[in-house]
Amino acid sequence: MKMYIKLLINDFRKKAWKNIILFVFMCLSVTIAASVVLMLLQLFSSITSMYETAKPPHFLQMHMGTIEQTDIDEFNESFEGVTYWQSAPMITVYGDCISVAGDDKTYTLSDCRLDISFVKQNDGYDVLLDEKRVPLNLIDGEIGVPVIVLDQYDILLGDKIALSANGIEKQFTVVTYVYDGMMNSTTCSSTRFLISDADFDSLLGNIGETEYLIETYFTDRSLASAYQTAYEQSDKELPKNGQAITYTIIFLLSALTDILTAMVLVFAGIMLVIVVIVCMRYVILAELEDDVAVIGTMKSIGIPEKGIENLYLAKIRILISVAGVIGFLLALLFLPRFTSHISSFFGEQPLGIQSMLPAIISVAIIYCVILLFAKRMLKQIKSKTIVDLLVLDDGFSKKIKVKSGLYKSKRLSANALIGLKEVRNGYGVVFVLMLIITILVMVPIRSLQTMQAEDFVTYMGSPVCDLLVEVMQGESLEERNE
Repeated sequence: MKMYIKLLINDFRKKAWKNIILFVFMCLSVTIAASVVLMLLQLFSSITSMYETAKPPHFLQMHMGTIEQTDIDEFNESFEGVTYWQSAPMITVYGDCISVAGDDKTYTLSDCRLDISFVKQNDGYDVLLDEKRVPLNLIDGEIGVPVIVLDQYDILLGDKIALSANGIEKQFTVVTYVYDGMMNSTTCSSTRFLISDADFDSLLGNIGETEYLIETYFTDRSLASAYQTAYEQSDKELPKNGQAITYTIIFLLSALTDILTAMVLVFAGIMLVIVVIVCMRYVILAELEDDVAVIGTMKSIGIPEKGIENLYLAKIRILISVAGVIGFLLALLFLPRFTSHISSFFGEQPLGIQSMLPAIISVAIIYCVILLFAKRMLKQIKSKTIVDLLVLDDGFSKKIKVKSGLYKSKRLSANALIGLKEVRNGYGVVFVLMLIITILVMVPIRSLQTMQAEDFVTYMGSPVCDLLVEVMQGESLEERNE
């Protein structure tokens, strides 16, 4: 045991830089793996916890215009599995009708990328929450600003928001931020400002356009698809002038941004594990080649091959164990940065033991993968005899076997074959590592450039133009065109 410890200490001293580089890559791969697991668990637990209170609909039909509530009631009563439904009105206004005034600043929301609606609080279902996931109740003159617009506008508590349209002017004071269980992503294209019931009733029908959220709840969420088919094929004149979405789509849209971030991190983590394995392979081969005489001596004095393997494995175990601990601690340290978007849109979610355990398992998986690969590399010790190591000086580098005679003269020379072997095993590895690093750098940059390019908008179906006017299909189309 003392000899093992001395050898380990000497090995760490001689090959300090190799060990440090290998340790850094191990640490980074563990950090990314643990961060991805913690981030995804935080994401799904935050959304699930929020949805328990907010209760977004299992099926949603948006409709611009008037509705016949009697037809909706009759249809829902005839569909088995429906437990609750409601038609929530919204007042949709243009951003240039809304101005924000604060300390030394006044601006409108004319360049807002989202459709803006004013709503009142619902009763029990599709509820708007505060940062502690408590349902909001406002008094007259107060307004709640959705957190989604804070990415574009610096609206502070206490600022004044003025609504002016159709000769009507109304002023509100920002008293809270709204966490919306349903419209909490820019992919939803809409957002809701919360006002009191009295203020809402005074504005409904007098300002902006009236849009309805026709929401339905079931005993089982899986009934949403069958309900949508029956709804669209119904003989009744049910409102359909708008988008229809299900609970699954609502959940996916809410989590889409963070899922894409996690996918990029997973990709980066896989690349780093590959780098670790490639680096470790050449570190082990170099060490075995340097220690040919030492390994031969240990075999000659009776040390079993398993013991020699364990001597080299001990260093790998120490490196990956320390890297695992430090990498996990770094993941916990950086977690608030990775989950800042989640906390901003779904509220704070404490990190529990149930979230820590899968992250620890991911670290253990990386530990096992690296250790198994190291064991496979060290199997070469068994392939060499004492004579090979001490007498013939036959190391662990793979030699090129060149056929003699006419074959050698007609084909490539031995030097050429050895040169090709060195290129493949030497510069080829450098090429692969540089390729991986280039991919890690270029994929996020190119993705961002693609999203920001004007041509991408055209590719998605909208022309590049200075002004886009859309008129949705439905009733009174000619009147709305005018």
